Amino acid sequence: MVSDTTDNVVSANNFIRSGYTLFRPASAWAWPHTLYWWKELV
Repeated sequence: MVSDTTDNVVSANNFIRSGYTLFRPASAWAWPHTLYWWKELV
């Protein structure tokens, strides 16, 4: 899944409420201020 929450606090907060956490990838693949989200699917 890919989603861009740049400059969208409401969407970022929805990710947090849904159990996602921020992470920093070894190699960034998007814009300089992109927030990268992660959630383990079980």
